[in-house]
Parts: sequence; C-alpha cells; structure tokens
Amino acid sequence: MKDIKELLIEENEAHNLLSDVIHKQSESQLWLRGLLERKKKEKLTDKQAFHEAMDAVEKEAEEIIASMPPAMLQTLDKIQEANKELADIDIGIKQLEKKLAKEDDLGADILPLPLDAFPEDENAIVSIPANEAKENRIRYLQEQDEMGNITAEEAAELERLSNGDTEEEMLAEQQAKENLGTQESFSLNITLNEDQLAAKEMAYAGKSFCLIGAAGTGKTTAQRAIAEALLLDNRLSNSTFKTYDKDGKRQYVGAPSIAFCAFTRRAAANLAKAVLKSPVLQEKLKNNIMTIHSLLEFEPVTYTDWTEGKAVEKFKFAPMRTAENPLNITHLIVEEASMLDAMTLWGHLYDALPPGVQIIFIGDINQLPPVFGPSILNYALVQLPIIELKKVYRNQGIVLENAHRILKGETLLENNNFEIIRGNKPVQVGQEKLSRMLGDLFNQWMEMKGDDGLPIYDPEDCMILSPFNKQPVGTDNLNAWIAQHLGTKRGAVVHEIIAGFNKVYLAKGDKVMFNKLDGVIDDIYRNPDYHGKEPQIAGSDLTRFGVRKLGGAGKDSIDDLALDYSNFSLEALEAEKAERKMQASHTVRIILENGKIEEVSAAGDFAPAKFSLGYALTVHKAQGSEWRKVFLILHKDHAVMLYRELFYTAVTRARTKVAIISKDFVIEKAIGNQRIKGNTIRDKIEFFNSGAANVTAGDIYATK
Repeated sequence: MKDIKELLIEENEAHNLLSDVIHKQSESQLWLRGLLERKKKEKLTDKQAFHEAMDAVEKEAEEIIASMPPAMLQTLDKIQEANKELADIDIGIKQLEKKLAKEDDLGADILPLPLDAFPEDENAIVSIPANEAKENRIRYLQEQDEMGNITAEEAAELERLSNGDTEEEMLAEQQAKENLGTQESFSLNITLNEDQLAAKEMAYAGKSFCLIGAAGTGKTTAQRAIAEALLLDNRLSNSTFKTYDKDGKRQYVGAPSIAFCAFTRRAAANLAKAVLKSPVLQEKLKNNIMTIHSLLEFEPVTYTDWTEGKAVEKFKFAPMRTAENPLNITHLIVEEASMLDAMTLWGHLYDALPPGVQIIFIGDINQLPPVFGPSILNYALVQLPIIELKKVYRNQGIVLENAHRILKGETLLENNNFEIIRGNKPVQVGQEKLSRMLGDLFNQWMEMKGDDGLPIYDPEDCMILSPFNKQPVGTDNLNAWIAQHLGTKRGAVVHEIIAGFNKVYLAKGDKVMFNKLDGVIDDIYRNPDYHGKEPQIAGSDLTRFGVRKLGGAGKDSIDDLALDYSNFSLEALEAEKAERKMQASHTVRIILENGKIEEVSAAGDFAPAKFSLGYALTVHKAQGSEWRKVFLILHKDHAVMLYRELFYTAVTRARTKVAIISKDFVIEKAIGNQRIKGNTIRDKIEFFNSGAANVTAGDIYATK
C-alpha cells in the first residue's frame, strides 16, 4: 500500500507505476493490446493514448484507496492532484511514446500474435500459444535483467519460466497452495515454495537454523527474501557497520541490524551481488555484507614476544569486536558455513555476538567436506533445526543439469557448454607430458573464439581447477605455464623472489591471489631489509620455472643490479636479525580487486596459503566463487581425490560453460565414488559429521 501511494505522489516514479499497471492488465485482459489496436484504427495521438492510460492508472489507484482504512483516505486529494499533474509531465509522455512507437517490439515482449488477431473489444479473452508466449516473455525479462531494470517480482518470474514452469503450471501451483491455505509471498510478491516458507517462518519466529540445499535450489533467493521480509516488517533495529570512504578512511555508517558474512572475500562479493539485486535491499544493506574478518574488524595490533629470551615488539591481526566490544546486530546469516572452522575463527565471532542473536547457517553438504576438521556447520547441523531446499530453480542450462546428474551418479550430458576433452589416445599420458601439452593448449585457446564469440580461454573470467596444488598438473605448475605464456606475449621481466625456503617467479602485470582476493601486480622492487642469499638477476629470459631461456634477450632489471647499501650497519644487522629472517628479497605491490593496494615484503606473505598466481586454483580454494567458464583437469594420478563431491563442487563453480580435460574412466570413477554416503538428508548429515571429533560435545555452540 505504501509503495503505491509513493509512486502516485512522486512524479519521477510515475512511469514505473504506469508500466506496472499496464503489465498487470495486459496479462489478464490484454488491455494494452486493445489500446494499441484503438490507437492504430482510431489514429489516436500518443498524448491521447497517454491520457487514456492515465485514466486506467487513476481508476486502479482509486480502487486501492477504497480499500484503505478511513485514516488513510485523507491522502486521496493528494493522489488525485498528483494524477492531474502526471498527465502533462514530459517524462511520462516520453516513456509512453517509446512504448507505443515500438508496437511490434512491445507486442513481442508480451504476446506473439499480430494486432489483427485481436478483437476490437479490449476486454475479450484471447487464447495464446503457450510456448511462444513463454519464449517472448523470457526474452523480455532477460532484456530487462541485462539493462538492470528488472524488479524482484520479474526476477522470480524469469527464474521460474527459465526453470521450465509453464504459466498454467505456475497458476495451478499457486491455486493449489491457496486451496491449502499455505500460499504466502514476500520479497515483492515472489512466491516461495514450501521449504522456503518454512525458512521464512523460522526467521519470523527468531529461531536459529540451518538452511541447506544443492546448487540452484534457491538458497540465495531465500536469504534475499528473508531479509526483505524482516526489513519491510520492521523486525530489524538500527546498527552500525565499519566501512571506508572514497579516500580509504575508516568510518561507521548506520544500517539495519542484520549482517551477512562469508569466510572468503570472493564468497562475500558473490553474495553481495546476488542480495543487492533487490531494489528493496540495494541501498539499505549495501554495507551489511562482508567477510567475517571485516565484520569482526580485524586490525594490526602490537604485542610483546618473549620467545627468544628478550622482549621483542611484534604485530599481529586481532579482532576489535570482542566480548567486551560486541556487535550490535540482531540477525546473522553465515554463507558457506562449511568453510568456517569451529575451533578458531568461529570462536572469535561467537565471542563478539550479543546474546539472543538469530543465526542462519547456509551450506551445501553435497560440496567438499571441510579439510581442516569440523566446521561450525558440523555443530549447527546437530544442534539446530534443518531446512533443506530441494526444488531446483536456478537456470544454468546443462551445467546445472549435469551437476545434479553427478549427485545422482548418472552419466553426463555433453554439448558446446559442457565439453569433455578426452584426447585421441585411450591411455592417459603422464602428468609431465600432459602439463606441457596443457600449457601450449591454453596458450592457443587464448587466441581462439568459441561458439559464443568469446575466447575459448580468457584468464580474466575463466578458471582452471585441479584437485592438487602440487604435482605437474597441479595448480602451481599450471599457474607457471599460463603466466609464462602471458608474460612472453607482453615481454615481461621476471623476478626471482626468495621468501624463506620458497622461491616464486613473478612479473608486473601478473594476475595473483593474495589473502583470497584477486589482484594484479603493479610493481616489483628490491627489499632493502633483506640480506639473505642473492636472487637471480631479473630478466625477460628468466622463466617461471627458475631457468633461463637459451639465447634469451636477458633484459635485466636495474633494481637488481643497483641495490643501495649506503645505510648498511653491522650493528643494525645484528639487532634486527629476527626481523630480517622474516623478509623476502623483493617487495611486490598488488592492486586488489577492491581497489586497495598491498605492498607484500614479508617472507610469510608469499606462503602458498596466502599468495599464489591467480590463473589456476584447487577445487577447495575455489569454493564460494564462480566464473564464466571452468576448466577441470582430472588425471588418473588424482585417484585419492576422485570423488563425487569434489567433481560436483568444481562443476558448480561455472556460470555458463564447463570443459573437463580427462578420460572417461577417470570421470566415471569420480562420479561413482560417493564420499558423503547416504540417501536421506539425515544419513548425509551423519556422514558429513563423521570424523569431526566430539561434534556433539557441549564445548562449541552454534547459538548464543
């Protein structure tokens, strides 16, 4: 009711209301078609047609106001006055002119029949071919989505139509729910299924629970809808969240008291993109979705280390939000909860939560189980109510279909969007030979176009996945091959960086991942605080494998040849021994995807857990992320990791395309090897928690 009133009063929103009313009437009585027919036959001007449309708007508004309580009837005069003004404003006329000037396009958006197929009576009901109407409606909604004009209601309609539901099926399902007295909707009239309704009831009751489901079952839609319902029903109070202004200065902003958090920055970014699609939430919750570390406001603090028998001041990152300085939130949604370890980070988060906070744990137990021991989801699954979403909504075509075939242990389907690259020989070659072949193959694919007009492989929006980081076809070696080919094309100067016992070979322009955040190397220069073994001289002839090309140009780096030791002090060298041991030979400046700049110089910052080239990832590290296209490499030597859940997790990282480089017998083994046993949700949860020591013990709690 409030939205209708505001739309009528606000002149700049008038055309939106007009569009909504026209759309509603066109679906029921083909009113818009009648208007277009009369415009054509009676030669109405655009302004005349506009006034006629506005009459319908005012009639619709009056019917709405007639149902208002007496206390709200005082707004009638304002609305009628606004309607008179709306009839003459240019913006409304221009909007309708655009619609009426493109009769064919508008007709195709709604119905496929030509104008002469409609009777003169605009109230007549016309039978429409369902398949053509559905296709045209999907095309119209997709165009609205691409332009960013789609509403939450239309997004839900697109989701359902793309999933294969016909209009009759949608109406029948809605009518059945009405007959049962269970039909509910929220999030701008999105109709929720039975399981999502149960989640809504849990959220309304303030109960903590687990919301689990396979890919495409609407977990994110449910989160978005729950947040909208709580917000619109005034269930949230006011809170503050830390953010940064355009100059990078810390500031606290007011926002509703619900927080969405994820373990990785990628998962948080993907969640924000999905949740903030809702016009209701876009402005209200733009500062409420973040990583767990950001939510807890981790910052560097000093502490005294006595490990060497004397006091040494050091730095570490610690949460500013603690039991003494708790978060002031009422609701917490934990995305990808299986990635959050129960022993350390959850302990920090639990300490900072206020008593009585409602917590919703989101997860997919069909994905990889945690490798570090029990996650907080392990504990939540045995302590809290569980709602499983089972109906698949997300439209990803064959990618999603094959993901669910993997879960069922069925044979994969293949087309241009889901390819299996088997090679010509029945026997799989060794990893060393395969890695060299793949390096050359990806280099060629960067120059070739696919059926969609895009490069077959583009490092910017494609990802190479492997079960391992080591071994010749592990991510470390594949990263080196891709970086080598890309660097050769741009004539990159490669630096050998010594970081403790590790050596990495990097160049300006390399795509990297630092602290689970994508970035690009902006500069590399010598670290004056490093006094260890001298690295190789940088040059364009130095490869990513630490050897020099025969006959290479040897374009040396001046930085490596002219290190300044003018401030060198033997006394300082002795006094700062511990710190120097922790320094890398170079400082690497990285521009991260969030715009921040990191200067990495500590040896520990180059450890594989924190730093890597960003062209290939292990499947475990890819959890919570997605790319346009995913290349999955499976080798017979990966036998210990060939199981269904890893395969499923890898495939569901792709938005539109998957290419599997493997042999059929390897793929069959991966699909047939179900690591999470069981047919029922209870069986799977029991196995999911197996091996998680003392998961039922009372020392770790999922609620507060």
